[in-house]
Amino acid sequence: MRIITEMNTIPSIEQLRQRAVEIAEGYIGQREKKNNGGFLNAEFEKKMRQVGFQTGHAWCAYFTELVWVEAYTAVNPSMLPHLKKLFSGSVMVTRNNFRSDTAKSLSFTFSSTAEPGDLAVWQSRANKTQGHIAIVTEAVTDKTKLFSTIEGNTNSTGGREGIEVARKRRKYAIGESASLILLGFITMAVIPESHKNITTITKTEV
Repeated sequence: MRIITEMNTIPSIEQLRQRAVEIAEGYIGQREKKNNGGFLNAEFEKKMRQVGFQTGHAWCAYFTELVWVEAYTAVNPSMLPHLKKLFSGSVMVTRNNFRSDTAKSLSFTFSSTAEPGDLAVWQSRANKTQGHIAIVTEAVTDKTKLFSTIEGNTNSTGGREGIEVARKRRKYAIGESASLILLGFITMAVIPESHKNITTITKTEV
């Protein structure tokens, strides 16, 4: 008889954050057809439709859902059934779903502090039922008071109705913007039992 000890890697929040940023970076430059009519790249359009995009819809929320679904699929797939219930094509519905979830579980939280991979959420100043959402790629620093994002359906001025996936630098000022009000950040999470990086499994072989 011999004892076999195996090291089983369990996903960490750091792995998840890194994967989300890498996935978002891979989509930079993807562009839409005119008036949210679909996408120039057929593979990107297929993926976006799989997460719910429909012709004519604003698509920043669908883009963030795609990034998170692919990141969780790669790192922490046990979260996917729960995750997919929370996303919507509407930014404000997505935000409200995640906020409601924080009151029911220890999974996702809504924070005033950004971390890479998190979702930055803005509300439209002109229409409170609309907003904008993005993947955080670099957290705020005290020196700059800025954070970096990758955003879908944006443009050179950083608006919520744009044409492409692009990098942006955003002001870290809750509630301050000309057209968009920063509400905060939806944080990434792993299933509660997966916070350790490594677990040891011991087997007995006869």
